[in-house]
Amino acid sequence: MANVMGRLKIKYKLWVIIGIVLLGLVLTELVFLVALRNDLFEEKKQTTRSVVEAAYGIIEYYHDMAKTGKMTEEEAQQRIKDLVKKLSYGDNEYFWINDMKPTIIAHPFPYMNDKDASELKDPSGKRMVVEMVERVKSKGSGYVDYVWNRKGSEKAVPKISYVKGFAPWGWMIGSGIYTDDVDRAFGRKALNLAVIMLVLTGAIVAVSLVITKSITRPLSAVKKGLQSVAEGDLTLRGEEVEMQARARGTDEMSQLLSALQHMRESLDSLLSQVQLSGIQVTSSTTEISASARQLEATVAEQAASIREVTATAKEISATSEDLRRTMEEVNDTAARTAGMGEEGRSKLDHMQSSMRDFIRATNYISSKLGIINEKANKISGIVTTINKISDQTNLLSLNAAIEAEKAGEYGKGFAVVAREITRLSDQTAIATKDIEYMVKEMQSSVSSGVMEMDKFAEAVRRGVEEVATISDQLAHIIDRVRNLGPQFESVNEGMHMQVEGAQQISEAMSQLSGTAEQTKDSLSEYKRVTEQLNAAVQALQKEVSRFKLTRG
Repeated sequence: MANVMGRLKIKYKLWVIIGIVLLGLVLTELVFLVALRNDLFEEKKQTTRSVVEAAYGIIEYYHDMAKTGKMTEEEAQQRIKDLVKKLSYGDNEYFWINDMKPTIIAHPFPYMNDKDASELKDPSGKRMVVEMVERVKSKGSGYVDYVWNRKGSEKAVPKISYVKGFAPWGWMIGSGIYTDDVDRAFGRKALNLAVIMLVLTGAIVAVSLVITKSITRPLSAVKKGLQSVAEGDLTLRGEEVEMQARARGTDEMSQLLSALQHMRESLDSLLSQVQLSGIQVTSSTTEISASARQLEATVAEQAASIREVTATAKEISATSEDLRRTMEEVNDTAARTAGMGEEGRSKLDHMQSSMRDFIRATNYISSKLGIINEKANKISGIVTTINKISDQTNLLSLNAAIEAEKAGEYGKGFAVVAREITRLSDQTAIATKDIEYMVKEMQSSVSSGVMEMDKFAEAVRRGVEEVATISDQLAHIIDRVRNLGPQFESVNEGMHMQVEGAQQISEAMSQLSGTAEQTKDSLSEYKRVTEQLNAAVQALQKEVSRFKLTRG
C-alpha cells in the first residue's frame, strides 16, 4: 500500500482522500438510514405495547373490583368485553380478547366473537393467534408479526401485534398495528437525506478542486525551483519572480515557497562563504601538517624515555616483591615458633600439674605408712600380751599335769587335756615369735619407706619449682616472639604498599607509553586526515565552482 501511494502524485493523493471522505459520508448515511428504520419500527412496537398495557390495567381494575365484592366476576368480565369492543386508537386500530384454547371472547367485529381462532391464518399461512397463545404461555407477553389486509383493501400488508396474558381468568388481550407506513416514512426521509448528500457532495467536490489547485500549482513551482538548485543555478528566472509574489501569503504553501526562496538565498551565501573558507582551510591544513610532523618526533622521544622508566619500575617491583615474600616467610616462622613455644609451655604446665599430683600421692602414701606403723605398734603390744597369756597357760598346764598325777587313774583324762593345752601354748608361743619378727620387719620397712617417700616428695617439689621457673622463662620468650609478629606485619605491609606503588608506577608508565604510542599513531592519522581534508577542500572548491551565484 505504501509503495502504491508513493508512486502517486499529490493531486491524485488528494483525490483519494476526497474519495475516502465521500465514501465515509455514504457509509454514514447508510448506517443512519438503517438506524432510522429501526427507530421507526421500534416506535410502532412501543405504541402497540403501551396501549395493550393500558388495556391490561383496565382488566386488572375490574378484576380487583370483583375480588373486593363490589361486583360479581361475571359483571366485571362483561364490562371488560363491552369496553374492549368499543376501544380504538390511531387509524381505527382495535383490541381483542381470547382465551388459551384459543377462542375469541371480545372483538370489535361481531362475527369474530365466540369464534375458534386456532385455524385463523394470514395470507402466508401463519396461524398467528396460536403463535400468540404460545408466546403468552412461554413468556407471559410478546410480539408476533404477520401480514393482514387493511379494512377495505384486499392487499395484505405487514402488521405486528403485542399480546399479554391475564392468568387469573386465563385470558389474553392484544392489539395490532400496521407497519407499512414505516416504509413510506422511511422512503421520504431517505429521499430527503439523499438530496442533501448530493448537494453536499457537489460542494465538497467544488471546494476540493479549488484546494487541490491551490496546492498543486505552488508545489509545481517549488519542484521547478528545486530542480534549478539541483542543477547548480541559484539565479532568479521568471518562475522564481512569480514564486516570490506567491510567497507573500500566509498559508502553508506560501510559507513553503518563502522557505524555498530563503533556502536559495542561504545556499547562495553559504557557497560563497565556502569558496572563501576553502582557501583558508587549505592554508591552515598545510601549517597543521608541518606542526604534526614536529610533534610526532617529540612524542617518539618521550615514548623511549617512558619505556626506560617502565623497565626500572618493573625491576623495583620485582625486588620489593621478593623482599615481601621473605618477610612473610620470617613472619610465618615467628608465628610457628610462638605456637611451638605455647605448646611447650602447655606441656610444662601439664607436667607441673602431674608433679603436684605426685607430691599429693606421696604425702598420702606417707600418711598411710604412718597409720600402718601405728597399727604395727599395736600388733606388737598384742603379741606381748599373747606371750604373757601363753606363759601363764604353760604354767597352768604344768599345774594341771601335776594335779593329774596326783589323782592317779582318775586324772588320766585331765592329764591328756593338760598335754594338749601345753602343746597349743607352745605353738602359740612359736607363732607369736613369728608375728613379732614379721611386725618388726614391717616396721623397719615402713620407716625406710617413709624416709624414701619424704626424699622423693622433696625432689618432686624442687622439680615443680624448676618447671615453674622454666615455664615463666618460656612465657617471656613467647611474648617476645609474639611482639615480633606485628612488627613483621608492619614491615610486610610497608613492603606490600611499596610493591603496589611500584606496580602502579609500572602500570601508569605502561599506560603512558601506550598513550604515547597512540598519540604517535593519532598524529600519523591526523597528518593523513589533514592531507585528505586538503584534498576534500580542493574537491569541494571544484564542486562549488559549478554553481551560478548571484554575486559572480
